[in-house]
Amino acid sequence: FVLEGFLGKAAINGVWEYPWGFYPHYGSLGLLLIALFSVLIVASFRTLSIGLRETNSQAKKKQIRAVFLAFLAATPAALDFAPAFGVSTYTCGFFFIALFASIMFWSIYRYQLMTPSPESLARKVFATIADVIMTVDADGFIRMVNPKAGKLLGYNMEELLQQPFSILLDAQNKEVFQSCLQELAARKEDLEARVVSLTSKSGETVSTSCNLSPILDWKRNLLGTVIACRDMRDIVKSKKIIQAQQEALHDTEERYRALFDRSLFCVFVHDFEGNYLDANQAALDLLGYEKEDIPHLNIASMLPEDQLHEAAESLQETLKDGRQRTPRTHELIRKDGGSVWVETESCVLYHQGKPYA
Repeated sequence: FVLEGFLGKAAINGVWEYPWGFYPHYGSLGLLLIALFSVLIVASFRTLSIGLRETNSQAKKKQIRAVFLAFLAATPAALDFAPAFGVSTYTCGFFFIALFASIMFWSIYRYQLMTPSPESLARKVFATIADVIMTVDADGFIRMVNPKAGKLLGYNMEELLQQPFSILLDAQNKEVFQSCLQELAARKEDLEARVVSLTSKSGETVSTSCNLSPILDWKRNLLGTVIACRDMRDIVKSKKIIQAQQEALHDTEERYRALFDRSLFCVFVHDFEGNYLDANQAALDLLGYEKEDIPHLNIASMLPEDQLHEAAESLQETLKDGRQRTPRTHELIRKDGGSVWVETESCVLYHQGKPYA
């Protein structure tokens, strides 16, 4: 177009009159325009092809294929250049451009080609954090705040922005926080678990455990501070929940040990290959083994050969149904070579929802 300004009618030097309407008459620079268009199309396809070969991500491959298809659909629109050189064909490039736009729209919707920016993702993460998060500049003014801060302290987020952080502190806690900032500026490292009481809009004191992280410039000068405060009541609540879970786990373990260790019945634990993992004292006494013998035992070493097939069927039944449907009798071989007949029942043990023994 710059050359057209100097050369006059080198790009468009008139119009063609066709039965369906008028169309620009391209001059010598029109060929240059088409050549440039062709180079861009070829470069686009080449870039997409290289990306398709080099990426290992299946999701990325699908994205590239979708864009490739969209560009391929738009390519026939180049036929609209033909009437500019005297070829009387009706221009239908708008159809291919509409097809291109439709495929690109579907591709973006289907494969999320327009991925969220880091800033928008950070904002969403910032909003979902359960702790109070604030960013304070070097002058002590609040520059960023998450919704939890407003909820805990009774402020709207807009009321806190551009306000001095000191409005949330009484006289005593101002001194505490100021000492934390001085330590942060000197160490230029994160400070953890500093107890600071914040004052809500209603005047209520909220005790929090605060972590402070410095924002430094390239000279390591302090530009601001990220403050993360957790309500002490939430910490106490979390500790109570953890303690309750630990007590419940301990009770479960105690019940298991009571059934396992103090049972008069023989109890064995083995994996799905038939290797024994554990046995209670009643089982050890019956067969004459010691605790250290258990890892070296398996079902094949404790049953006569003619009972191994039946034992395998019993194991498959237990794996399928989670337990043995009917009791079975087996002859167990003692350590001293003797044997004892027993009636057996079995069930599957689970760990984190998966069978393991």
